[in-house]
Amino acid sequence: MSGPSGIKREVLKWVMTLNLSSPLKNVRRDFSNGFLVAEILSRYFPKDIEMHSFDTGISLVKKKDNWTLIEKFLKKKKLSLFSKKEMDDVMNNEGDTAVGVLDTLFQTFGKSGAGGRNGNWQPPPPNPKAQKGDFIPAQTPTVNFGHAHPTQNFSGMPANQATHAQPNRPPHYLGVADP
Repeated sequence: MSGPSGIKREVLKWVMTLNLSSPLKNVRRDFSNGFLVAEILSRYFPKDIEMHSFDTGISLVKKKDNWTLIEKFLKKKKLSLFSKKEMDDVMNNEGDTAVGVLDTLFQTFGKSGAGGRNGNWQPPPPNPKAQKGDFIPAQTPTVNFGHAHPTQNFSGMPANQATHAQPNRPPHYLGVADP
């Protein structure tokens, strides 16, 4: 089953989870200036794609500027998601190339829900000297910011026991000195 402009349902669902700045109405038009492509890439590479560098304008100059930035980013990351011709075709609203570009982004980043990794593309192997802008998966593990073990609360007591203050003693976190 496919949605508007031939976009597959699973691709539309993925795009909706990205909370883009504007909804997809007409993929050919919406993707032509490259802004939404950059926004999708920024969800996976937030340290490398700075959205303030992209313009939502529709003039040919603005479109070329945006797609040039995207092309530089792809070369820097050694990602061959789409060719220069595909980028030009999307910029010029040629055929259904924009749908193909969106599908490529989905196949690369959205498929399988595992941080965008599928059988066709893997991020670079882990580097002990991680660099700015390394791949960030869409789903990150839960982090315990406290000092307590996951089975304990912050007072060090088991999580299943009540942690109320003792009678006639104010709780320590209120800043009241002990009598």
